[in-house]
Amino acid sequence: MNTAEHYQAQLLSLLPVGKAWSQDSSISNLFGGMAEEFSRVDTQADAIATESLPSQVTQLIDEWEAEYGLPDDSTDSATALQERRNAVVQKYQQYGSQSREFLIAMSAALGFDLTIIEYTETTFGGEFGGDFYGTDWAFVVQANISTLNVDQASIDRLEQMLRRLIHAHKVLITGVSIIRYVAIQGDVVAFHGQPLSVQTQRGN
Repeated sequence: MNTAEHYQAQLLSLLPVGKAWSQDSSISNLFGGMAEEFSRVDTQADAIATESLPSQVTQLIDEWEAEYGLPDDSTDSATALQERRNAVVQKYQQYGSQSREFLIAMSAALGFDLTIIEYTETTFGGEFGGDFYGTDWAFVVQANISTLNVDQASIDRLEQMLRRLIHAHKVLITGVSIIRYVAIQGDVVAFHGQPLSVQTQRGN
């Protein structure tokens, strides 16, 4: 990247030879002002590559958020730049797939363990004694969510994300398992609200 000094020297070198074009302070200052603008444009051109990456965007964060409809009902209204970047990256990564692996990976990125169960219509000759599933069950996807010490609002946002990503012809049902514990200095002292007797050995 060329600095303002580099551009100023280049402009001065283009002057014709002769006394009328002596490089006095007036001409030097004029070209110095022009060089500042050239350097600014040069810097902005280099920044375009950075601004094209949602994980590094700074100046165009508003445009990225508008492109992906942020903030929305499934994300908090972030104020810090890095938080806004994270929200854009999350939305950016949601496009392009609806596979089981993709949904599990997206949930894991938010701190949830996800297992997915898909059903099929019960037909003649199937396993005897099993549950009977009608035609509609062929379009049902069950998402079992498991997490540790997470508030209900975070779970609601995950469910909203899954419903938005799932195939349009599918119906999503969810099951949630929350393991709640309290730990003090790394020792679990309460599990699901019940106090535990903990014996630890610590170095002297």
